[in-house]
Amino acid sequence: MSTLGLEEAHRQFSISPEEFDEVAAELGRTLDFVGVPQREKEEVLAAFAAHKSEVTEGSHATSGIDRNGYLNRRIDG
Repeated sequence: MSTLGLEEAHRQFSISPEEFDEVAAELGRTLDFVGVPQREKEEVLAAFAAHKSEVTEGSHATSGIDRNGYLNRRIDG
């Protein structure tokens, strides 16, 4: 078991929001494939989605964009 939080544990992977969404879609397809009832599928996907900002924080850090979509660095001009 890791003592790292989700954000810190995933930062090195620079997972983008789009990549996260594709993993969520694949999870949904897998749950359909194995016959998980719709209600339970929705619960699993909601729990997964609840951590999107933590898991994708690393992609924002490398791009200079914070989790709210704002530049997190000063632009001199």
